[in-house]
Amino acid sequence: MKPLQVLLTGIFAVCLNLVSFAQDLEIPELPEKKEEFAATEKFIIQAANWLEKTPVGKDMEQRTRINAFVVAWLTGSPSVSITVGSMSTDLSEKNPQLFAMFMAGYARYVLENNYSKDELKANTAAVKSMINLYNLGGDVKKNKVLQKAIDADKAGTLEAWVKEKLEKQK
Repeated sequence: MKPLQVLLTGIFAVCLNLVSFAQDLEIPELPEKKEEFAATEKFIIQAANWLEKTPVGKDMEQRTRINAFVVAWLTGSPSVSITVGSMSTDLSEKNPQLFAMFMAGYARYVLENNYSKDELKANTAAVKSMINLYNLGGDVKKNKVLQKAIDADKAGTLEAWVKEKLEKQK
């Protein structure tokens, strides 16, 4: 190998390490078999936490990769199933990142609560995650429906608000 090739290879390796440190959340391989999903459940919780604490517009390349993993994981997961209705799409209108946050927040609730099947609690947790991300600011657009959820959350009636929205979806 020529000295220039060795130097360039070394620089490339250092850059890869710096990039992985900057991203601060290493995305695992997507499970291929149903029995492999349990090994990545901790990552789903970490991913939801990262998404919820990182404003939209910051670290968008990492956010996109994490969102894609969460959606793909939910698609194949034998332990977490989510039904997406008009409430989640109305809340995320003009803000697709909030829709991904909804799914991650829902999955996190189910996993942290012994594979809970309580759709009201999981949806409420997911909406709360959307609110938390929206309140960080960043590159999010105003949304009247989400503002009503924020008002309900401030009033301590978020779960009742979510219940009403879920009942209208049926």
